[in-house]
Amino acid sequence: MLSSYLSSQCLLNLYRLERALVTGDIPRIRQFRKTVFHYGRAALKNSKRFAAERTKALRLMGDCLWLSGKQAQAFSGWQRSIREGEGLNARPELSRTYLEVGRRLADEKSRIRRLNGLRAEDYLEKAGRGFTELDMESEESELDLISSQGL
Repeated sequence: MLSSYLSSQCLLNLYRLERALVTGDIPRIRQFRKTVFHYGRAALKNSKRFAAERTKALRLMGDCLWLSGKQAQAFSGWQRSIREGEGLNARPELSRTYLEVGRRLADEKSRIRRLNGLRAEDYLEKAGRGFTELDMESEESELDLISSQGL
C-alpha cells in the first residue's frame, strides 16, 4: 500500500509542477519540485523492497528530472526503467515508459533525439503495440492524441 501512496503523491505533484511551469509561478515551481523529488525518491527507495513497482518508480524519477531541466539524467532514468521492465516482464509499466520516452524525444525542447539507437516514433510504436496487446484503452487514446499532435 505504501508504494501506491508514494507513486500517487509523486504523480499528483508532477502534475502540479507541470501546471506551475506552464503558468510561470516561481514559488509554486520551487514548492512542487521539492515535493515531487521527495516522493519520487521515497517511491524509488520503497521499490527496492517491492520489485513490482521498480519500473514505475524509475519512470517517475525520470519525469521529475525532465521537469527539472536535467534531460540527460532523465533519459538515463528511463533507460533503467526500460531495463527493469524488460527484466521483470512488467509490460504495462514498460509500455508507459516507452510512451514517456517517445513523448520526450519528440519534444522540441529535447536535446536528445535518439535513445538506444531508437527515435521517438519507434518508442511510440512500441508503446502502441504494448497498449494494444494489453487492451489498455485509456493509454491508447493518450498515444493517439500525442501522435495527432505532431508525429
